[in-house]
Formats: sequence, C-alpha cells, structure tokens
Amino acid sequence: MKAIEFELAEASREAIELLLDDPDDGRIFWEVFEANQTSAETLKLLYEHADTPDELREKVSGLLHMPVPVNTKAVVVHKAKEQESGEQKEERLTGKIKKLTVGEKIRVSMRAGKEVRNLLLKDSNKQVVLGVLGNPKITIPEVEAAARSRSLPDEALRSISRNREWMKNYGVLYSLVTNAKTPAGIAMGYLPSLKPRDLQLLQKNKNVPDALRAGARKLVAARKKNG
Repeated sequence: MKAIEFELAEASREAIELLLDDPDDGRIFWEVFEANQTSAETLKLLYEHADTPDELREKVSGLLHMPVPVNTKAVVVHKAKEQESGEQKEERLTGKIKKLTVGEKIRVSMRAGKEVRNLLLKDSNKQVVLGVLGNPKITIPEVEAAARSRSLPDEALRSISRNREWMKNYGVLYSLVTNAKTPAGIAMGYLPSLKPRDLQLLQKNKNVPDALRAGARKLVAARKKNG
C-alpha cells in the first residue's frame, strides 16, 4: 500500500497521543514538535509526556514559559501510565483508536509502534489493515500472526502472499496456507513448499477447504510414489 503523508499539524490529539505512547522510533516526538510549535495544546502534551526527550522538553518549556521538570519521569499527567498493566494500556489505546476517523487510523497505522499496530490489525476496515502491513517497521512475527488470523480480510492475506521476503519465512508461509480464509488458489500454490509432516497433517485438517485437503493428499501420494 502506498504510504500516505501524515500531516501532524492537522492530526487530532488522540492520533498524536497514540504515536507518542507507542512510537515506531523517537523521531516522532521531534516531528510533532516541528509541526505544532504554535499549538499550545500539543506543546503541553509534549511537555507532560514521560518519554519526551529532555532536550526537546527544554525547548517546549521555553515556548510555554514553564520550568523544566527536575525529574522528567515524574511528570504528573503521565506518571500513572507507567503504573498501568498491559491490559489497562491496551484498553486505553483502544479507546483512543475508536475516536479516530478511518483516514487517521490509516495514517497512524503506518507510523505506529507494535502495540498500536496489533490493535489496528483487528480493525474492520481493510484499508487500515493494509496500512499496518505497509508499515516499514512491521516484524516477521507480526506478519506471521496476521497470516494466521481468521479475522483478516482477503485483500490483506493476498497482500501478504505477494511479499516475497515474507513468504521466504516458513512460519508465515505455513500460517497463510493453513488459514481457512486464505483463498484456495493462493494456498494451493504454496503446497509444494510445505514440509512433509505438515503436508500430511494438512490433508486431514478439516478447518481448511476441501480442495486444499485434496491437493495435499495428491501431493503426499505423488511424493510416496516417486520415493
């Protein structure tokens, strides 16, 4: 999916908070600052955020005419976030995602860190899911989990199958082939790449289409015949 430029000066507070709370890299703090130097609300968000780089917080403090906190990790507004559990953080991030427009979700998906990416992969809009798959920071384990997901739209599964680098990974390949939602025509093409044991298991797997099981049986039989 072609990258869509994220206009940080026009982004909602929720979108910016998602990028700061789960960044793909530290540059996003500086990018938000550069795009919002006249926005007191966004500057205050940067000032209070526990992960804002000290050098940047000093610049923000000057613009807001506020003192630089002595202990930046004890900034009041964001201190509670450091104490929350993984489940609480997921709930908080999910709440912010729900407030975004589809367009913002797509833009956030291409810049977000792992936690937000994983949440957006569950989105009902296929363009949002494709946006996550287009994130340059997405990892092979994330792609493998996506290829295994039965909630992923067909277009997303097709997108994974077209990525040669991803399909070189056996975990991704196996997950895609054994996903009941993967179009049979795509899964059939990768049958010869399965390991013998996995191919034998697939021919008995009732969770995949009949055509795929039949294809696996034929391939197993052909390999036995050929020795």
